[in-house]
Amino acid sequence: MIKVTSSARTDPGKKRKNNEDAFLLDDQHGLYAAADGIGGHEGGEIASRITVDTLAEVMPGLLRGDDVTPPFSLSLDVDPRISALRYAITLSNQKILQTAAQNPDLAGMGTTISALILWRETASIAHVGDSRAYLLREGELRQLTSDHSFVAEQIRAGKLTPEQAR
Repeated sequence: MIKVTSSARTDPGKKRKNNEDAFLLDDQHGLYAAADGIGGHEGGEIASRITVDTLAEVMPGLLRGDDVTPPFSLSLDVDPRISALRYAITLSNQKILQTAAQNPDLAGMGTTISALILWRETASIAHVGDSRAYLLREGELRQLTSDHSFVAEQIRAGKLTPEQAR
């Protein structure tokens, strides 16, 4: 049995006045997420809130097996919990695009997301962007995800060193 202790806190940092972070802690369903609105665009805090609210709204039903029709076919060779996360993140993206289309001031808004679902002794992660997932075990911190960013792609391709990217 996995023992989980969850907590979350956000901080806008030193460069920004507003906090564009949102998080979800759902111990009952083993669902956790952190979203960071994309800086430099209007509505980052709205996009991150839409994303975690969508996960909180649809994931419990998907995990219970309620009848939900996703916008794509669920793959039979993929764990249903991963398919559910994919569906919820895709749905949140659709809601973000719809919200931006209805309000031109929010054009270009977006967010990163790292979501984790625990089931028995398995953890599944879905993420988009550069919000990272880490594992803390026995005092050791290990990064589990790779950033989805131009700079990270340049490092992976060998065009930049990590030192040059800083």
